[in-house]
Amino acid sequence: MGGVYGLGNLNTANQDMMSNQIAAQSVLGPEAEQRMAWLMQRSDYLGVNYAETLPQFTKFMASASPLLGGDAAQETFSSFMQFGRTRGATSVSMNRALNAVAQMGAKGQLLQEELKGQLTEASGFGELPQLFAEAYQIKTGGSLKGADARAALMKAMEDGKVKSDILPLVSQLMNELSKGGIEKARTSSIAEQARFQNTQTRMLMNFSESGGESGFARLWRTAADAMREMDRMAPRIGEFFDKGTQFLRQAVLLPQSIGRMFDGRDSNFQKWLFGEGETGEKVMTMMFNIKDLFSGFADLGKLAFEGWSQLFGFLKEQGFIDTLLEKLITLQRSLLLVIDAVKTASEGDLSGAFGKMRDATILAAPDMASGVLMGFKSQEEVLAEKARILEPFRAEDEKRKALRDPASIFYNDAAGYDQFQKDKALAAAYDQKTGNSSSSTSFSFGDINVTLPEGAGADDAQRAQMFANMLQNAINEAIPSFNTTQ
Repeated sequence: MGGVYGLGNLNTANQDMMSNQIAAQSVLGPEAEQRMAWLMQRSDYLGVNYAETLPQFTKFMASASPLLGGDAAQETFSSFMQFGRTRGATSVSMNRALNAVAQMGAKGQLLQEELKGQLTEASGFGELPQLFAEAYQIKTGGSLKGADARAALMKAMEDGKVKSDILPLVSQLMNELSKGGIEKARTSSIAEQARFQNTQTRMLMNFSESGGESGFARLWRTAADAMREMDRMAPRIGEFFDKGTQFLRQAVLLPQSIGRMFDGRDSNFQKWLFGEGETGEKVMTMMFNIKDLFSGFADLGKLAFEGWSQLFGFLKEQGFIDTLLEKLITLQRSLLLVIDAVKTASEGDLSGAFGKMRDATILAAPDMASGVLMGFKSQEEVLAEKARILEPFRAEDEKRKALRDPASIFYNDAAGYDQFQKDKALAAAYDQKTGNSSSSTSFSFGDINVTLPEGAGADDAQRAQMFANMLQNAINEAIPSFNTTQ
C-alpha cells in the first residue's frame, strides 16, 4: 500500500515537472535549455524553489521578451527574485508581483491597476511604486523626489506616457537596494530549504530523462489498452450486476415476504412456492384463516390466564395460598429431617436418628395428633416443641434473607453473618449470666452503665456490650502482668 502511494506521488510530481518544462520549451524556443539552466543556477544562488519559479519565469518571458528582449527580460526577472528574497517575499507574493510585471510587459505600458494594486499589495514589494517613480524621473531627466516624483508618475500613467521600457531602470534600482542584504538572505534556513527542494527536483529530472517519463507514459498507455479491452465486457458486467441486485433484493426482503404470506397478504415468497394462479389464491386464503385461528387461540389463552389469575387472587385474599404454602414447607422440612435421620442411622448413631424421626413426626402430624402420639399434655407443649424443631430452619431462612437483601449489611457476606450470630449468642449468654436484659438499649462497662442514643436497637446494644466485654477481659488479663512486672 505504501509503495502504491509513493508511486502515485512520484507520478504526480513527474507530470507537474514535465508540464512546466514543456511549457517553458514552447515559450523559450531554441534558448529554452540555456535559460532554464540559468534559472536553476540563479535559484540555487538566491535560495529560491526552482520548481515553483519556472512557471512564473515562463509566463514573464513570454510577455516581456517581445518588448524588452530576452536578456533584458531575464535580468529584470532576476532583479525581482533577488529583491523579493531580501524583502521576505513568499512564493505567493513573488508570483503576484511577477504577474503584475508580466502584464506591464504584455501591454507595453504601466497602468495604475498593476502598480498600485497588485505590486503594492504583494508582500515584500511595497517599495516598488517609489522605485518606479524614481526610474521615471531618471528616464525623463527630471529631478523630483519622494511624493512629488510619485505624483508625477501617477499623472504620466493616466496620460499613458509610461512605457514598459522603464523596467530595466527599475531593475537597476532594485539591485542597488537589495545587494546589501542578499548574503544574509541567501544563507537563511528558508533559502537552504529551497536548495534542498532544488536537489530533489534535479533528482526527479534525472529520473525522468533516464526513462521515468517514458516508463510512466508506457504504464498509462498499457492501462488505457487494458480499459479498452474491458470495455467489451462492460455490458456483461452491467447485466450481471443488475441480476445480482435483483437477487440481493429478494434475499433482503425474504423475511418480510414470509411474514406477508403468514398474514394472508400478497407475497413474493408465496408466489415462488405455489405460483400466481388458483392454487396461490387458495394458499393465501388458508394462511389468512390460520392467522385468524391462532389469534382466536391467543384470545382464549388470554381469557384463561385472566381467569386463573382472578382465582389465585381470590384464594390469596382468603389466606388459602399462604396456608397451603406453610403446609408444603412444613412437609418439606419433615422430609429433610427423615433424610437426616437415615444418614445419622447409617453413621451408627441410632439415638440421634430416633430423635430426628421423632421431630419429623411432630412436624408432619397435626397439632392434636402430635399431642396424642407423643404424650404431650397440652397444645401449648406441642407448639413449643414444634417451635424448637423449626428454630434451625428459621435461622437458616433469616440468613438467606439477609444475604440476598441489597440493603442488608450482610449482603453476600456469609462469613460476616455467621460471626455476628456467634457474637450475638455470646452476648446473650453474658446477659443471662449477669442478669442484663437482651432487649435493652444499654450496656455496661465495669460499674458504668451506658444508654445508647435514641433510635438504637437491641442488636446495637449487644454489639456494644460484646466489645465492652472484650475490652474488660483484655484489661483484666493485662493488670496481673503489669503488677508482676512492677
